[in-house]
Amino acid sequence: PDPLAPLEPAQEAPRELWPAVEAYNALLQRLDAMQAAQRRFVSNAAHQLRTPLAAMQVELESSFRQHDPQAQQLALSGTLAGLARLQHLVNQLLMLSRSEDPQGSALPLQPVDLAVLARGVVERYADRALAAGVDLGYDGPDEGVSIAGDPQLLREALGNLLDNALRYGSVRGVITLGLQKDAEGVQVWVDDDGAGIAEAERGRVTERFYRASSEGDGCGLGLAIVAEIAQRHDAALVIDTAPIGGARVGLHFRSR
Repeated sequence: PDPLAPLEPAQEAPRELWPAVEAYNALLQRLDAMQAAQRRFVSNAAHQLRTPLAAMQVELESSFRQHDPQAQQLALSGTLAGLARLQHLVNQLLMLSRSEDPQGSALPLQPVDLAVLARGVVERYADRALAAGVDLGYDGPDEGVSIAGDPQLLREALGNLLDNALRYGSVRGVITLGLQKDAEGVQVWVDDDGAGIAEAERGRVTERFYRASSEGDGCGLGLAIVAEIAQRHDAALVIDTAPIGGARVGLHFRSR
């Protein structure tokens, strides 16, 4: 049971049982892949948690050695910044666990006005954008764009898209959350005027803890969470180049 080694049909069972043995081996392969993915996730999560904790310990030790109040204040400010990064990482990990569905059960859906929800998310990030000098706007209808979904997960998905744009977009740049409904379905996206996401990286940025850029202070989970939420809503995650030059990342809900 520990190595999950497959059975050899020709040696372990009569020919009549080979289909059952092959099905059993396929199950073992899936279990082995799931366990390997879980081990990688736990290892990566432990590494990501250890980094800010180690930095905070150094900053606190430094503050105890300082006799100058200004130097102490500077060291404690670094500790506070590390605590904020750690809190963001823990919140992202919790959100990822809520968005996953390892048992494959159907997500309870309800009618959601995506326009109202999207405008609410923009308003929630307005103060942060204002403090960063970012021109944050909304481009879409005020209401009347109904889809079937989970409001909390959709709110988290759009929030992660805006969070990513604020972290990796241009300093004092432009970010727009757009929404459009047409014959093919409903599309919602976030544009920024930053460096964008290179085509070679677009297939990897949804991997957990993967960061295409060393800029910003993200933890590499934002787009992984959005991808999980998109999958649970049978929606497509779209990564492209924004008309204003940076990244366009959004969700496409197909017409039913």
